[in-house]
Amino acid sequence: ERKSTRERKDIERFKVEAKAEPTKFEVTQGLGDALKDIPRVHAGLVEMKRTDPLAKNLARVCFGRAIKETMLKKTLFEFSGLPITKDELKQLNEMADAFEQFHTKKSDSDDKDAMSTEAPELPASLSKAYQRLMKLTSEELRHVRMVCDLKAASLPKPMVAFRVLQFVAKPTSSGMKLSASMKAALKAKASRSSDKKQGDKKSKKTKQSTEGKKAKSSSKKDSEQASASDSESDNEESADEKEET
Repeated sequence: ERKSTRERKDIERFKVEAKAEPTKFEVTQGLGDALKDIPRVHAGLVEMKRTDPLAKNLARVCFGRAIKETMLKKTLFEFSGLPITKDELKQLNEMADAFEQFHTKKSDSDDKDAMSTEAPELPASLSKAYQRLMKLTSEELRHVRMVCDLKAASLPKPMVAFRVLQFVAKPTSSGMKLSASMKAALKAKASRSSDKKQGDKKSKKTKQSTEGKKAKSSSKKDSEQASASDSESDNEESADEKEET
């Protein structure tokens, strides 16, 4: 009997791998107040459009990543602080005075380039946020500072970044009252929300009314068909009786 000397190869079959479902982004609870619960910050976010670069910059600082435009403002409203420990927050606050003195001296010296690039020695979770702030232009950082309701207009860029870092580490209210424009923005938002709720209720009532009419019409049609069927049956019985007679 002749045997084949050819080596048999395993057949590789094509397999379709199931795509892993993207994990839903969740906002972790921080050590501070949610931005929606800080009146002036809340009002500032309400005035912002979700396509505003400022909102995107703030999201990158707060979450370390970009957020979809459709979820951007809603996600920012829920932000309540960076994912840090109480010890890291304490360390950050203890550094504030020394950091300010260091950069005040630097600003008085001629080495201003070194001042603008030198970063403080921070824990990793805080250092990354600080570096993201320092990558912003002075104008972008100024807008972020303003929406965080912080006063640091005359400070050098590193100190402004540090103040913002302290805020995003643990967001708290400045205690200042709402401005007229902020009140107007919040009032407009409340009005839009009210109109939307009324529209939803009206739409729901219209849908229920339409469904009720359809059910009533269907019931009437069934009743008419049944009546017509009974009438035909009576006529047939009458005809049969006549034939028998």
